[in-house]
Amino acid sequence: MKYTELLNDDDVQYICKAISGKNFKKIFADSPKEFARIKPGFRPNSMSDEDAVEIAIKNFNKEFVRGFVEVMIKQWLKEIEANIESLQMEGHDYEDAVALTLLDSYFAENIKLYFRLAQAEKDDAYIIYICNKMVSVAQEQKKDGLSRSWEEIDNTELVSKIQDLSVKNEELEKQKVDAENQINALDEEKKNINAQLYECQKKLEELQGEYQQDMLELKDLRERAQHEIIVDEENFTSDEYDFISLCEVLPPDYEENFTSDEYDFISLCEVLPPDYNGIELIERYADLTWDGEFEEFYCDESEPTHLRIGIKYI
Repeated sequence: MKYTELLNDDDVQYICKAISGKNFKKIFADSPKEFARIKPGFRPNSMSDEDAVEIAIKNFNKEFVRGFVEVMIKQWLKEIEANIESLQMEGHDYEDAVALTLLDSYFAENIKLYFRLAQAEKDDAYIIYICNKMVSVAQEQKKDGLSRSWEEIDNTELVSKIQDLSVKNEELEKQKVDAENQINALDEEKKNINAQLYECQKKLEELQGEYQQDMLELKDLRERAQHEIIVDEENFTSDEYDFISLCEVLPPDYEENFTSDEYDFISLCEVLPPDYNGIELIERYADLTWDGEFEEFYCDESEPTHLRIGIKYI
């Protein structure tokens, strides 16, 4: 992959300005045919350095401009790597060597871009760490009057570079704090969501338990409705007949025109005390359907009372 393919629009402007208009005017002069296509009627040496940089930025996609930028980036990275290795051989650790080298490089004001082009991207904390070292080195260089730049840097430029690095350092610190605050807020939101999820799961389990219990009770009632209810007749008195029972209604044995088929069903009834003739009576409330459900019974007042006489406990 080519280095120029890793550049965005802001990177292109930064790199072109770092290369300088002086170098672009030279490449324009060395490529007269290509330059004439993008700026016909102009001579490269007659324009200002600023104009040369602007032309390079606007025509960055032209092969001769892009190719020149690719060569310059490759040369810078090679020189930086060589200088870092040299400083390490002199006894400096890697971070100190990086800070010393980048301070006097074309990437002094864009450390992130260097690590990206070197295919060794670092997080914000590491960038801040290197920037702090660069500020310390720059302050020492100013104090001792030293300079390791490829071009001479006077005190004014050095102070300006220190100020720029300090501003960038503060911006990175602020970004780091904002990022940490966002992470903390997301963590808190995650905890709240997990707590709500736990409560919902707990409630769901409770409802499932209640549903299963209700189903068991319903099953038990249906089974009981299909089996005979055993009653201890010896212990019954007339006062004990005021309760509700599940009964099979049978026809009176003395009534004419009735068949057993008309009464062969199970009903929910209230057992009443015997009347003055000693005949047991029931009050019929609901009938059990073939589907196992109770259906309310509506008594026809025109029917004879004895239709409710005679029961068999089940």
